[in-house]
Amino acid sequence: MFNCAICKVQGCSKGEKEQLPGICPTREGKIQEKARNLYKDEDKSIAYNAALVTEEGGGNITRIQETIEFIKKCDYKKIGLIFCIGLSKEAEIIEKIFESNDLDVIGVMCKNGGIPKSEIGIGEVVKENMTKKDIMCNPIGQALYLNEMKTDFNVILGLCVGHDTLAIKHSNAPVTVLAVKDRVLKHNPLAAIYLKENK
Repeated sequence: MFNCAICKVQGCSKGEKEQLPGICPTREGKIQEKARNLYKDEDKSIAYNAALVTEEGGGNITRIQETIEFIKKCDYKKIGLIFCIGLSKEAEIIEKIFESNDLDVIGVMCKNGGIPKSEIGIGEVVKENMTKKDIMCNPIGQALYLNEMKTDFNVILGLCVGHDTLAIKHSNAPVTVLAVKDRVLKHNPLAAIYLKENK
């Protein structure tokens, strides 16, 4: 099975189909036809506005700026901010930035609901490390609350691996990730690759 991550030709990115490897997703006609047919209505609008932001930004604006530009182009008004308690300070700043751009923001923290970790069996596994009441992160609760609030678009800030998965899975509104969690690398996981390349 071919893997795009190791392809050095990347003919698809230039529209040069004659340069494609023998086994390549671009050669999968039925899949590509199905994908093309799905670019309609909201999906077409999302793809169109994402492309506009990329073209107009030209690598000169930050991810926060790109997110705001994308939201505005899609005409989203009510924005859900799904964030980790460890990034509460950053969430407050981002909320203010969004609001200064005339967006209505509803922030929901990961510990909403106050559900003990014991409810999913964590206490049985790591009892010696349990502290205080050890409240679990509740990404499903975050998503369901924002569904109830009928947000137009949700932005994830610093959720743990897996918690982001559940928030996306249970969200009715489209979702983007503003920043991922990496406690070691100041929430920049690709730094591990760049640092290794510089050695």
